[in-house]
Amino acid sequence: MKIPDKDLVSTEKMAQYFVSNFHTQIDRARAIYKWITEEIYYDEKKLLDIENGTYYNTGDEKNLDAQQTLKTGKGVCYDYACLFTAIANESGLNSFVVTGYTRSNKAISDTIGHAWSAAEIDSRWYLFDPTWGAGYINNSGKYVHKVNDMFFMAGPEEFIKTHMPLDPLWQFLNYPVTRDEFQKGVDEIEKNKPFFSYRDTQRKAGI
Repeated sequence: MKIPDKDLVSTEKMAQYFVSNFHTQIDRARAIYKWITEEIYYDEKKLLDIENGTYYNTGDEKNLDAQQTLKTGKGVCYDYACLFTAIANESGLNSFVVTGYTRSNKAISDTIGHAWSAAEIDSRWYLFDPTWGAGYINNSGKYVHKVNDMFFMAGPEEFIKTHMPLDPLWQFLNYPVTRDEFQKGVDEIEKNKPFFSYRDTQRKAGI
């Protein structure tokens, strides 16, 4: 997706572009996700620094991470999520950055964690992972930029098979999956457990 250079100077300007050119919440979310996954590349060096404990983030606001990612054209999972959420919120959507860990090829990756986005589209909550949507790290540890839509606007019951948030609220499930269930693999949601009204919790939290 090609956006005029004059609209790439800030997340606010990008949001104005998306609002002007895409008139439904779904179309805006789609355009934001498409641009980020196509144009932002994974920062392998930053990941290595994080793993080695030599990276220090001096910013104290998510929007700072978003602006830096927009400026450099690269980032790690938290940066992808911050950028998506910043543009989404400035485009009139209700979006949050979610942190947790993941499951891939039957292995749990919880040593350094992962981050993705949640967004409310037409009064329903969906999950977005622009990092995994932009590509993957191959067996040699190299980043492969390969865009896919598997993690665009995913439903909670499907997303929980690979993504476990630290706070169960962000599962958007009335029967949240436990850590043990996630480790074993989630084929379907077990409903023989106490009902959890995540919407009531959201309202109390002002979400």
